[in-house]
Amino acid sequence: MKKVEKLIIELEKRLLQPDIRSSKKEVDKLLDDDFEEFGSSGKRLCKEDVLQGLSEEGPVHFSMDSSKVVALSNDVMLLTYTLTKDDCQSKTLRSSIWKCTNEECKMVFHQGTKSNRLS
Repeated sequence: MKKVEKLIIELEKRLLQPDIRSSKKEVDKLLDDDFEEFGSSGKRLCKEDVLQGLSEEGPVHFSMDSSKVVALSNDVMLLTYTLTKDDCQSKTLRSSIWKCTNEECKMVFHQGTKSNRLS
């Protein structure tokens, strides 16, 4: 696996860690200023919405499976994976677009779609 592909997966996993998810400073560093999300809740969110919502969320643990990175261009990567919420075993299909410039990668888009399958 290429270096940038590994980095994208590592950064996505960082965003799933409870200590990072609760830190506006850390999440702010990982999301592009033009970030947009289509959440599994059906809501459309911008970076500021995500940062404001961090305090509402308690510690949640997730597992990431079946990750795949596809280069959309030299500096834009698409990551797809399945996310399992550990406490209730709910699954969502996830996709993120990361832009990498000057040795720094930031998420510009994220989408979560509820999955009917638990296996």
